[in-house]
Amino acid sequence: SDVKVTGNVAAGDWQMGEIGVTQPAGNSVEGLYLTVKDSAGKTKTLQNPDVAISARLQWQEWKIPLSEFTSAGVKMNAVKSLVIGVGNKAAPVKGGTGTLYIDDIQFGRAKQ
Repeated sequence: SDVKVTGNVAAGDWQMGEIGVTQPAGNSVEGLYLTVKDSAGKTKTLQNPDVAISARLQWQEWKIPLSEFTSAGVKMNAVKSLVIGVGNKAAPVKGGTGTLYIDDIQFGRAKQ
């Protein structure tokens, strides 16, 4: 299952992205991934290092240095879409269950 956001993102001096995830009890144990695609079609996918993040009951924060994307050639001032997926994008498995809440997707400077 993917959550997609499509549209223009204004140019900025961004350095960090954050994704907040709060989970209800009973979810399948899965990881999360994030794919960012720019207007030229260049993409980069990152897998959350916690392979069981979907089953965590507390709010989880995933901080991603935007250099993870820019070093792969993705232009962060020309983002066309974000895809947040459940599982492993490189090796998808059918049949997970549960409810996933995603909030507080932020871009900006890292806190000092």
